[in-house]
Amino acid sequence: MNRFLTLLPIALFVAACGAPTPAPTFAPALTTQPTPAPTHTPIPSLTPSPAPTHTPAPTATPDPFAPFTIEALRERAYGAGPIEIAETLEDNAAFTRYAVAYPSEGLRVTAMMNLPKGSSAPGETFPVIILNHGHVDPRSFPTGSYIRAEADYLARRGYLTLSPDYRGHAGGEGDSEAEGASLRGFNTFRVAYAVDVLNLLNAVPSIPQADPTRIGMWGHSMGGGITLKALTVDRGKSIDAAVLYGAMSGDEAANLRHIDRMWRPGLYDLVTSTFGTLEDRPEDYARLSPLTYVADVAAPVTIHHGALDSQVPLAWSQDLAQRLAEAGKAVEYFEYAGAGHSLRGDDWSAFMQRITAFFDQYMKSVNE
Repeated sequence: MNRFLTLLPIALFVAACGAPTPAPTFAPALTTQPTPAPTHTPIPSLTPSPAPTHTPAPTATPDPFAPFTIEALRERAYGAGPIEIAETLEDNAAFTRYAVAYPSEGLRVTAMMNLPKGSSAPGETFPVIILNHGHVDPRSFPTGSYIRAEADYLARRGYLTLSPDYRGHAGGEGDSEAEGASLRGFNTFRVAYAVDVLNLLNAVPSIPQADPTRIGMWGHSMGGGITLKALTVDRGKSIDAAVLYGAMSGDEAANLRHIDRMWRPGLYDLVTSTFGTLEDRPEDYARLSPLTYVADVAAPVTIHHGALDSQVPLAWSQDLAQRLAEAGKAVEYFEYAGAGHSLRGDDWSAFMQRITAFFDQYMKSVNE
């Protein structure tokens, strides 16, 4: 079943000196008895009050959510690369595949780049699509694997593709949150992966053959959740169009519950022992969540989801599409009746045709 949601306009610091006294006139001494001077009752001495004790101002309680919020991601500075070629992986008639690397928070992060052959015209540049993969075991993840077919398809149609591995994957440095129920510092809530993607996005101009005025983004599963973070951080500055495919939720509380239930039992207790429960801190979990910021999504979005997906709830994509439409955003929604988490066969072909047409509309036609 295909569903299309159209634009809808539904989003405080002398003593004065007197005249001299005349000299006294002395009279004869008198024999009168002197009047005794009155007895002076001394004023009791006062006990001084003790100086007030200074009470230091209370120290603010650290905000454990602060590094992970959408606002914090917006305030960060992102590097400009460069993106450097590390190795040629394949060369065919349509494109050349390279292993590349770029800096992200002082780490060397790897990626796959497909560079179209084009017309060989001097100075020719290509629109760019960044493809964000879902969760895989970092220990067995070759550069660019898992979404190679999608990258190749788009490269054959004139798009320069970049597929980031994320930190700790393939040849990339850093901690990847390798396995088990674990909190791994800055990568809690997948924020480190989002930073890797945002650093790659900012580094696109360092590729001579890339057109940094035409950039799209694609994300599957966890990569869809990362793409949605990037959209709410970018706010139309660089991303011109986005594909969300079987994407994780834009609600980090929902993601936490789901990951705990599906893949990492005990993660919920570990995270909430540090950050507080979802019931006690709902406003703080909302600060982490792209769903809170859908009004800031500026790029058109196309959403695709298999109706039989057993990994990521179909309802998440349906809800996001409705929220985007109600916020007046350009959004398409497609459901694949017999498909699961990853599209296969005819469903995959239809999906790729649709997203290519979508990217062509928003990234090619505007410059042709």
